[in-house]
Amino acid sequence: MKLRLSVILLLVSLTVCCLLVGYATSIQLPTSINWSSCPSSRKRSTNNNVVDNNDFIGDKWEEHFSLFPQSQRKVDQLLFNTDNKLSTFITNDIAAEPEYQCATLSMPLDWDNYATDSRNVSISISALFVPDPSKRKGQLYIVAGGPGESSVLAFTSTFMKSIRDTVLEGTHDIIAVDARGTGYSNYLGCSYPQSSSCYDNIKGKYGDLKYFSTTSTAKDYLHIFSLIGSESDQRIVWGISYGTFLTNRILYLDGLATKKRVTAGILDSPVPANVDFFTRSDQYAEIGNKLVDMCKADTEFCSKNFNSNVAGIIDSVWKSSNRCLPYFDNCVLAIINSVLIDNVLLRKLILPVYQRIHSCTENDKAWLQKFASITQLQNSCKTSFVANPNTPTPLSVVTLNVVGCSELIPRVNNNGAYSGNFGINKIQEVYTMNSYPPYNSNVSLDLAITCNNYMGSNAYEVDSTTRESAANTFTGPVLILQGMLDPRTPPSWGKHVSKQFTDKGRNVHYVEFEGVKHFVGANSQTTDGKYQCGYQVINSFIKGGFAKPDTSCLSKLVPFSFKENQYDSGTYSALELLPLFSTTSTAGMFSYNIILIVFCIVISSLFTKI
Repeated sequence: MKLRLSVILLLVSLTVCCLLVGYATSIQLPTSINWSSCPSSRKRSTNNNVVDNNDFIGDKWEEHFSLFPQSQRKVDQLLFNTDNKLSTFITNDIAAEPEYQCATLSMPLDWDNYATDSRNVSISISALFVPDPSKRKGQLYIVAGGPGESSVLAFTSTFMKSIRDTVLEGTHDIIAVDARGTGYSNYLGCSYPQSSSCYDNIKGKYGDLKYFSTTSTAKDYLHIFSLIGSESDQRIVWGISYGTFLTNRILYLDGLATKKRVTAGILDSPVPANVDFFTRSDQYAEIGNKLVDMCKADTEFCSKNFNSNVAGIIDSVWKSSNRCLPYFDNCVLAIINSVLIDNVLLRKLILPVYQRIHSCTENDKAWLQKFASITQLQNSCKTSFVANPNTPTPLSVVTLNVVGCSELIPRVNNNGAYSGNFGINKIQEVYTMNSYPPYNSNVSLDLAITCNNYMGSNAYEVDSTTRESAANTFTGPVLILQGMLDPRTPPSWGKHVSKQFTDKGRNVHYVEFEGVKHFVGANSQTTDGKYQCGYQVINSFIKGGFAKPDTSCLSKLVPFSFKENQYDSGTYSALELLPLFSTTSTAGMFSYNIILIVFCIVISSLFTKI
């Protein structure tokens, strides 16, 4: 009897101890945010490998991250050391703005087990609150691309203020949250991301890389929503590029929540939840083929320069073993197609390159040699990697690899089903294919090699709902902005995402912007001098209570033209690459130093992630 009683007491004691230990090791979710002035450490320094060239492109703002190749980093270094107006923008950071407020929240490392797991991550937030609280209607959360991009560090104070004061007319606070592993949210860094030890060490530190997944970051957002503003506030989530993938996850989980907090979503350059978007040949070919069709339709100029045989000449050049200059091998042509097509100005050079290779007069050779000496694109044909410092920068290459390898790169076996091997061979096809068009981005190849050779078993498995559209659960209004000349997130993707919402009968507004590239909001210049058409549509969507937005500005978009015009900022004349197409004029000499400086400004936007 005494033995039985002793056993019972022992079991009771153990149960109580386990409960006490569980309670003691749980993490308490934050219930408020302590805002303060942003620390001086949060700066966009020249070492961050980022350029904000507002001065060069006027009112447009673009992403400028130089990941690949190494030669591009040297170009950036030259640019940073150049005495020009860019320096005022490079140091334009939130820490220098007294209006900005910053905070750090302690969030569960493991959202699934935080009641018994005390491990945490620090989530960095910045806010630009409305100056007049009586006008406040809510918050706009701006979600940067990547993966791996810091929302806090990616956008300059000039950009954020213009969104708050002009686009939103001072009615919404602007909130930026660093995703896990980016910026100041437990930034993931190691001196050499292309090594197995990098990911082995990070996994050893945290136990599992799944804690830095898109889903984990989305859950951070959901809790932050409960801490900012009042219950009646509007909460709008605006995702850009990969940020739309994260926004989709946020909307999906909010739709499942008992207490829903998101009012509306904005998907700018959307990425479908069920698309492997780092295999880029199809994406870039979609826009490349559209350019060819546009040239065919331009019978007065572009097609005329090809003697009305655009596709035939391009096909002939691609299949030829003698391409006027040895420089233009298969790889360089593929890089020209993929890199230049992603730039609103330099994409006009793609077809002239083919036309001049085909013509191959002495004037053509001089033009092509000039083009080659400026671009040095042969350096991009080598698989190249960059170091990722341990201190926060606008983009964490390590986080890009962790999330990209685990969620975005296809892993296929011979039957096409997902398995443990990454599809390097599929991505490498672009460098050996013998038919036109050879479009791709070597970011795909570099990332796939990293995934296969260095990530390996460290890549985490995603749950099945990660690939589901937010349309399955989210019933609020959604605005989709699609650039029709966007090779990173092509029109087929935007239409696919829109269809997912319309098929569910959701309140979705899909707007196409002809001639516009990636990041519609910032790159939809109009002829009337007003701010970007994409921003005007966003303004109308929010101001109009999330009803169908006013899209009248679409008729005023700067039209794409194969000719140089007043909207090209004198790019081609500055590079002395006029005339674009082959003529009988003599190619003149040029000043290498002047051209290099100008070209550095332009080329800085070319080698970017999604």
